[in-house]
Amino acid sequence: METTNNETSHRLETASAGTIRKVTDAGVSNTTEELLAVLLHDLRSPLGAVGVLADLIAATSEKKTPAEPRQIQLLQEAVTKAQRVLDDAVEIQSLLRGHSPVTPVTIEASTIVRNSLEKASHAPYFRHVQVEYDSRNEEQMVRVDFEKAETSMLCALEQAVVQGEGHSQIRVYYSIQRPYVNVHVVNERASAPVSPIFDRRAGNSLRGRLGNRRLGESRFNLELCNRVMNMMGGKLEFSAGDFGRLIMLQMPMGRD
Repeated sequence: METTNNETSHRLETASAGTIRKVTDAGVSNTTEELLAVLLHDLRSPLGAVGVLADLIAATSEKKTPAEPRQIQLLQEAVTKAQRVLDDAVEIQSLLRGHSPVTPVTIEASTIVRNSLEKASHAPYFRHVQVEYDSRNEEQMVRVDFEKAETSMLCALEQAVVQGEGHSQIRVYYSIQRPYVNVHVVNERASAPVSPIFDRRAGNSLRGRLGNRRLGESRFNLELCNRVMNMMGGKLEFSAGDFGRLIMLQMPMGRD
């Protein structure tokens, strides 16, 4: 009986691992395809502008008249935007391949949360959102890449608001599960089932993010933030219940 149970358990574990790999592979494949589509879309505008403005400046040069300052400014802006799009795409590709550098620092979890809440307050998606911040346990230290943890926190806030479909009352609080500090982001007005992590609904798409981020918007979609948290030794989880929808960022504890 024990041998049979062990064999059954092994088959279940193997099947579960296979399912996880399939889901992860599907997420990477979907994100890669979306990245290509977004690149083709987001690069078209600045590169088109570069071509038109370059022709105009070349024409004025042939006439031996100086280019208008506004034309040069527009050209510089188009080049800058195209470079931002490419930089974002390179970073995302390195994340998908697992090669993105992680620079961990020991920092208070509250620094990440408070900075993210301050930035999010300026973002369009955060308008008319009520926030309840429970500061208990906020002095806990975590060991993470600050920039990546902050953009993951912004992503969690954004996704929590989007899932509320315009009815958002966000509660942020901490819990301790050694060796982790958990940051919980709850939308207490969202009652429908939690969206899958690879859902392509608004708030979980790369479209509009490459080179166009505004203050308070995450650099990544939900799938990329999940990978970032894993790279830092933590994870990103979802759950749902009568209390609303929960997104949890689990971050490794720092040294006491």
